[in-house]
Amino acid sequence: MSNELIAELIRRLAAQERRIERLEAQESLYLPAYDDLPPTPIISARLGATPPTLTLFKGTIYQYTFDATNDVVYGATEITHGWQEGTTIYPHIHWATNGLEATAKGVKWQLAWSIGDGDEAFGAAVTRSVDTEIPASTADRTHLISEFTPAMVGTDRRIGAYIVWTLKRIATKHANGEPAADPFALAIGFHALHNAIGSRQLYVK
Repeated sequence: MSNELIAELIRRLAAQERRIERLEAQESLYLPAYDDLPPTPIISARLGATPPTLTLFKGTIYQYTFDATNDVVYGATEITHGWQEGTTIYPHIHWATNGLEATAKGVKWQLAWSIGDGDEAFGAAVTRSVDTEIPASTADRTHLISEFTPAMVGTDRRIGAYIVWTLKRIATKHANGEPAADPFALAIGFHALHNAIGSRQLYVK
């Protein structure tokens, strides 16, 4: 191998190292950062024995509305490889109003979940609920986000774990009661802290 070729290879390796350093520096500018784990749209979730009602949302778009007694759906979400292991995960629901109310009303959602790491048994089911007020005169089809608290404990969990869950709507405790028309549930989401764009190995951070 000629000296010229060796010099060219060294030059290219040095340039590649500089590119990697720049990429790592750019990544550190944005991480750690919060992002959603892959959300589960309600429209694609598994329907329960008493499914919600498929209702016209906008134009030719349909979404599910939930009554406050029996409607239930099931879903699952993977904890992705960019997640900072051990940190708290914040489950929430994206939903929308169905009509305009002259007075404030309440909508209460209930989420139950269990988490299982790879090659380990799923943990005990945890149930959380959130009772959200719809202010008076809130516009029809307003997008609302309600967080289930206390949040999901991430201690001792690893990337690749799966969250399996059940969503239902239950009776509100709001003084003015429920809205006249059942609200739309759009998606279940999980806000999680990420400290990398992925993992260095398939199943290990």
